[in-house]
Amino acid sequence: MIVFPIGILFESMSEKTEMVSSTPPELGPYIDIWSGDGVNNWGPRAAYNEPRDEFLFVWLNERATSIDIYARRVGGDGSVKSWFAVAADPGTKYYHPVVAYSPIQERYLIVYQKYFSISYSEIWARFVSWDGSWMSNPFPIRQDPDHQWSPDVAYNSRDDEFLVVYENGWAGGLHDIAAQRVSASDGSLLSWRNIATGPSQVRTEPAVAYNESRNEYLIVYLFQPVDIYQPTDIYAKVSSATMGELSNELVISDKPICEQKVAAGAGPDEYLVVWADRVCSTNESNIYARRISGDGSPSGPPGGFPLKTDPYYESNPSLAFDKNNGYLVAWRHVPDDSLTIWDVLGNYILPGQDQPVGIDFEISNFPSWDSGVEVACKLAGNCLVVMNNYLVPGGDLELHGRMVTTPGPIYFPVVSSSGP
Repeated sequence: MIVFPIGILFESMSEKTEMVSSTPPELGPYIDIWSGDGVNNWGPRAAYNEPRDEFLFVWLNERATSIDIYARRVGGDGSVKSWFAVAADPGTKYYHPVVAYSPIQERYLIVYQKYFSISYSEIWARFVSWDGSWMSNPFPIRQDPDHQWSPDVAYNSRDDEFLVVYENGWAGGLHDIAAQRVSASDGSLLSWRNIATGPSQVRTEPAVAYNESRNEYLIVYLFQPVDIYQPTDIYAKVSSATMGELSNELVISDKPICEQKVAAGAGPDEYLVVWADRVCSTNESNIYARRISGDGSPSGPPGGFPLKTDPYYESNPSLAFDKNNGYLVAWRHVPDDSLTIWDVLGNYILPGQDQPVGIDFEISNFPSWDSGVEVACKLAGNCLVVMNNYLVPGGDLELHGRMVTTPGPIYFPVVSSSGP
């Protein structure tokens, strides 16, 4: 048996490739990122800062008459560092914070939804230095006479800029996807484009991933062909860095069920899309994934491949990529129909593979009810998974994290019929 690391290209038809389970990852102690303030803290999102070897987590802090956005630095060793408020104004509600990092400028772009009324929101942003000691003034990404929400953001390492994607909701019921380029150096707004639209069609909850190999993005979203009462599908488009070129709409999954909570990540000249396959109007939901090649071709089974299937509730998937171990996918796991236990499970997927490495493993069985999940990984090494959880039924939501460490790069064997 000959064993090769990830990244070897096998051209001989006499070789048979099989996936094997990796050594179970090591789990660090629980990290108290935010607790004890007596209010709900939820919706965590994260970015990794390689030069400083630390993560930045952003989340919502829900007050009596306002919803603020907080941020906290966490070291690559799991140490808890400083925190700061990104957006906190009495009587104002903010939602959906997301964050990406420019190592050239040594600062983050934090993007969020600013809520004005039930029928009107805008997408705003703010630059924050790596240690939180400086913040730019907040600035709008786009101000249209429509309802804008659910942003996501990715960093373009070739051009030192960000791409912000978001959902537009128009008064007539149309929902479409738009995107705005933002310069990392001075915050200037570069080109804007409507990414996907269609008469009476509904496109929502976009996610974006950047492919450095081709200087392109994958923009993925939920799609409903007629209205919000139809089952959801998952569609995507590949965009050039300037958005001058857009692919045709790609069908990632169009099974007759209610797909939910889509997320995307980029590996070596490819993308991975994960989501929750929910049986409509039930609590049965499973986690699926599908790879998209760098040229925009979906691979594997048309409806994706499963990471977790059982008769209960698997939801809220998140993922990140590291060069040693591939994609780490984590999600909320409800193991029985009592809905009284909420844990977090995870699994790895290698680049170029249309199945997980092995069986899923437990990341959190904290004595609580784990809800939202966010994964952030170093470029080549450990990952940090953060959960917002209830410590007691009816209590407030808090934030805890856990480091996931593999003993080394994950391998898969290649057995050749032409040699030992």
